[in-house]
Amino acid sequence: MRDRLSTPSCASCEYSYYHEERTSRIMKGVRLQPYEHYCLKYKRPRLFHGKDPKHKVPAWCPKRKTPCVLRVYSFRTADDWMLHEQLCKSCGKEIQPTGYRYAVRHEAASTLSPYEFWKRCETEAESELLPVPVTLHEVVEIDDGLKPTFFYKTTSGFKIAYGFKPAAAQK
Repeated sequence: MRDRLSTPSCASCEYSYYHEERTSRIMKGVRLQPYEHYCLKYKRPRLFHGKDPKHKVPAWCPKRKTPCVLRVYSFRTADDWMLHEQLCKSCGKEIQPTGYRYAVRHEAASTLSPYEFWKRCETEAESELLPVPVTLHEVVEIDDGLKPTFFYKTTSGFKIAYGFKPAAAQK
């Protein structure tokens, strides 16, 4: 069974604000109306309109990156690669990557969102999807600004690397 990508929502965003009071209130020069949903990321609160999606992030979200950022992570040293290879062989399966063994090898803009990349991985060759070749056990990150997603290259194709920590890789 193939892993599923979760879609980000405004409910988990720190800038999402639902005005639950019965009376209006002024915040940053804008009168907030009762029981309305606002985004506080802008200089002034922005009201969600009826045409905006109810559960997904709207296209005008200030956190969204257009185009998305593509990063390819490779092993820092040959020793890290060798250790990972030996662990995979001894366990008899692909083990999840750990961020502190990796470093950014390539960074570029991507026309694909994480969801589009994941969907097209099933049917298209990776050379058509990515601008650089990705070798076995490397990690591909697609950052749309909302929720960066990490894909781990295995012998059977790409898998989602849920526990990959990019902060450890960038040190």
